[in-house]
Amino acid sequence: MKNNTKKQEILDAYASLVVSQGLEGASIGAIARHMGINQSLIFHYFENKDDLIHQLSERVVEKCIRFYQSAWPASRAVTPAAFEEYAGTVLEIHSRRSRVVSPKLYFSLVYLLPRNPAVKESFVRLSDAGTQIIAERLEACRQAGIIRSDDCVMSARTLLCLADGILCYDGLVPAQERARFVETQKQLFFSSVQYRPAEAGTRQG
Repeated sequence: MKNNTKKQEILDAYASLVVSQGLEGASIGAIARHMGINQSLIFHYFENKDDLIHQLSERVVEKCIRFYQSAWPASRAVTPAAFEEYAGTVLEIHSRRSRVVSPKLYFSLVYLLPRNPAVKESFVRLSDAGTQIIAERLEACRQAGIIRSDDCVMSARTLLCLADGILCYDGLVPAQERARFVETQKQLFFSSVQYRPAEAGTRQG
């Protein structure tokens, strides 16, 4: 069995170089120099550069999926307050996720989607998994009478699309204006799933 620790070290080095030097600068040679190893050792663990990219994208996707899963632990009660907090967390998914995955690494891989089928496959899996995880949380809220979504999968996709819209404003507008935009997006989502705090509190009571 190949040494998985060394394999992870190579992936760590590659991710670090993508962040610091971009995809073009993160060559096999650069990885070897960064780690002080021979290039042949890298090919002992990875078939080629495409295999390295694919496995890095798979690792990023797994981290993102775990982040979606932890955003609302299964042990947490289903309440209006929990729903509101969860919606806010998903809307800010791109900035919150930066604690586990570098945004530059994430979007460097996204840049490869049109021309790298393996990376695209990984991110399709992420999209499907993220949507399903969010839909399950929303379905629990629907069952509890907190929201009245007719299609929790579509509501999950809507929430993720709104999060993408928020991302477009990062660093482009003053913080106060961005905060107002985020709040507007949140209210749009609440309206789409027919969430009314006063009614939800009554139904829960």
